[in-house]
Amino acid sequence: MLMCSTHVAQAQCYSIEDAIFHAAEISPQVASAGYLVEQSEYTVEGLKAQKKPQVSAFARTGRGDGSLQSGQLDNQFGVELSYRLYDFGKSSMRVKGAKAEAEAGESNVDRIQRAVADELLQSLVRLKLSESILAIYERRLDVLNARVEKAREQLEDNTITIMDVSRLEADAATMRYEVQDAKVQAESALIVVQRILKDDQACVATDELFAFFLAHKAEDLDDLVADLQNAPQLVEIEKRIEAADYQRRSAAREWMPEVSASAFSSQVYNDFTDQYVARDRVGIQVIAPLYDGGVRQSETGRLRSRVNQLRAEYQAAEDRLRQQKLTSWTSVLSLEASMVTLEEALNSSKSFVDATQKRYDFRAGTVDELLQAEERLMNLQIRYQYIQAEHYYVMIDLLKFDLLD
Repeated sequence: MLMCSTHVAQAQCYSIEDAIFHAAEISPQVASAGYLVEQSEYTVEGLKAQKKPQVSAFARTGRGDGSLQSGQLDNQFGVELSYRLYDFGKSSMRVKGAKAEAEAGESNVDRIQRAVADELLQSLVRLKLSESILAIYERRLDVLNARVEKAREQLEDNTITIMDVSRLEADAATMRYEVQDAKVQAESALIVVQRILKDDQACVATDELFAFFLAHKAEDLDDLVADLQNAPQLVEIEKRIEAADYQRRSAAREWMPEVSASAFSSQVYNDFTDQYVARDRVGIQVIAPLYDGGVRQSETGRLRSRVNQLRAEYQAAEDRLRQQKLTSWTSVLSLEASMVTLEEALNSSKSFVDATQKRYDFRAGTVDELLQAEERLMNLQIRYQYIQAEHYYVMIDLLKFDLLD
């Protein structure tokens, strides 16, 4: 790779796959999304823990054991155990909803990782393009420099005119500027890649781009459409629909009674005997809501609307993604056809340059004719590189969703 050779021996050079995994691994956006998943997992564990027996210690002090008029001291301490026996699935629905939210968070991590990978790939395409153009200009400058040197020798032998030499020198000077500008563009593109990788000595094997895209792109249009179900953004919405539906079902059960078992052992101070007396209890408790002014009904309606809104959002996202993929697929086919046509034009232009070179060598053609033919060839080569880069940009959108698996 051209840019790798400009760095010290200690520079870290990545394959494209390794660069993608490294970029995703060090991305703060990915790390932030991962912490959100971790928080969701703690929420799940907390909801599960609420279904287990609960043990608490208590201590109370005051006056009025049964009646404020008695004025008795009411001191009590002890331990209480409670356990929810049945709540018509409310707690289970809460746990399932929290699990679905955690899974939605995981899909969000996948989506952000893919966004990081896409950003890196776009930067690599730009780097590859700038390297290729630089190589074209450098080859062209080498040819012009050699031709200028030969022309100066011919001028001394009076076998070429000063105008021909001046024409060659002007083209060489212009090409030196183009080379310098192309170097700046290539260095700028490399800096962007190094910023993403957070390594100012890193380089990536951009020559692997074609093989990488070929290995990871969808096989055909049917494969592309079938792969939509794995799109992280769709999976995330799907999991949020599932979570909202569980929350709705849990809210709808808030009208159902809860049955709990409880037991406590305590010591109660008897003001008359000046002694603590044991007081224990074991029993069943049933709590049923009677009236809440419409709070539960409102919450159930809100969650039902939330489910419907997410379903509509899923459909819109699926339609948008499907159209995007179909458009990209059509663009790839069109660009590939353009590249085939341009390759034919390149071959013809090379043949014309060879013929013009022979005419010039035999003094049958002018230096202007030769330079114009070579310039047309160079422009076609540059145009080919731009079309190939555009082809790569579109290909990024057609990579399978399991790119980082």
